[in-house]
This record gives sequence, structure tokens and C-alpha cells, in this order.
Amino acid sequence: MKNKILLIASILALIGCQTTPIAPTGSFQKGKWETMAQINELKPKKTHRVSIDILAVKNEKMRMEITATLGYRVASILLDREGYKAAIYPQKKFYQGTDENAFAQVSKLPISSRALFSIVFDEPIVGPGWACGKETATLPKKCVQASSRIQVEWFKKPNGAKLVKVTSPKVEMNWFFQNPDVNFAEKPELFNLNVPEGYQVIGAESQVQ
Repeated sequence: MKNKILLIASILALIGCQTTPIAPTGSFQKGKWETMAQINELKPKKTHRVSIDILAVKNEKMRMEITATLGYRVASILLDREGYKAAIYPQKKFYQGTDENAFAQVSKLPISSRALFSIVFDEPIVGPGWACGKETATLPKKCVQASSRIQVEWFKKPNGAKLVKVTSPKVEMNWFFQNPDVNFAEKPELFNLNVPEGYQVIGAESQVQ
């Protein structure tokens, strides 16, 4: 428990010292984030720490590159209006389809694609069963989905960084975001994900590009 508290304190201190990029003012439509996450499985008890680099265009498309603390690749996830694609590197599996719970392949949290966009862009989660309280007129404080017992809480820091806590009956996640770069160059190849050679394709009813 002591080590866990020290870890969280250290990451918060790192985020607090972040000076670039500068926190954006007002709403923005795209961003590039460097984030860190601690995922705690409750039964059985396991802890995973990963880095998650995010490129996203609001409500249109998102790419997540997930690496473990030692630097090896865990997964690449692509979300867009057509569905999702996810390469899970340790398993050599490639998932694709229209099911919205792509993030569960990595985090074991049944969070929909729509909810992920809301978490990243600091907006209330909209969807079946979700209810949100607001800190301000636009910034959510807490969202709860009673049916799945999933809760999402935002903790903003003055310099624009944030901590998002996601809890469920089986998994808890502490997700630390540094300030986004809202001026990144949006290139088509950044939002393209192909099947790596030799990978098992699951959900192959739709053609991989």
C-alpha cells in the first residue's frame, strides 16, 4: 500500500512539473496526449502500469499506442466511425469489428468508444444508463453507469493536466494525462492500422485495410 501511494504521488509530481505543451484554453477539436495508467485487477489482485500515447480528433477517430513500463509494445487501438481495430502484441491477435468495447481487450474495463472520447476531451459521457454530475457548465466531475457499476471521475490540475479514475467491480484504473498538444499534424497514416504478419484475426467479417 505504501509503495502504491508513493507511485501515485511521484506521477502527480511529474505531471505538476510539466510545462510544455501549454494547457489549451477553451474547447479544442483534436489533441495529442502522453498519458500513464495504473490498472489494478481486484480478483485476483494484479497491477499493471502502462504508457498510453493518444492521438484523437473529437468524436471522429482516435489512436492509442500502449506500452509497458519496460518499453515493450502491448497494443495499438484505432477507433473511428466505422468501428475499431486492435493489435494485441503479446497475444499476436488482431481484433476488429463494430463492438464498442475495444478498450476492454487491454484494460478489462468495459468502456465504450464513445465513453473514451468523453474521458479524453473532458465531456459528460452520453449513452445508455450514464448519469453525470458537472463541476462547471461544461466540465464533468463524475459519471456513473448504474447497470455496470462503472464510475468515472475527473480531477483537474491548475496547469491543465488531469487524473481520471475509472472504477468497476473487477478493475480500477488511475489514468494520468499531461497537457495535450492541440497543434499536431493530422496525417492519414497516423489513423491507419494494418494486421501484422502472422497475427490471428478475430472478427474478420469486415475487411482489414
